[in-house]
Amino acid sequence: MVLRHCVEAVVILPSADGERNLYSHIQAHVGARIQFRRIQRGLSRESVASRLGISPDLLKKYESGRMRVKAEHLLAIAVILETSMGYFFEEFDLRDRNSRLDS
Repeated sequence: MVLRHCVEAVVILPSADGERNLYSHIQAHVGARIQFRRIQRGLSRESVASRLGISPDLLKKYESGRMRVKAEHLLAIAVILETSMGYFFEEFDLRDRNSRLDS
């Protein structure tokens, strides 16, 4: 399954205290879902980035989980990829995470 490969390619960066926190797991999951849906729709990173008004490099950072997606970008991505914003959070189960919420 393509999503599994996308998720495996995501690097979950440690937080300031060296632990992987819940936010980084969410960030990685959302990024993988963006990448999966983009590929599923047959769209290039460049075309999606152009429609968003961002660089392909920034979209790559979103997809890799290295950068948190702004809410307005996530909404625009959902429109471009013809899905709901909730799609990006599907299959994310908080019960499977041993991480804690850090502020």
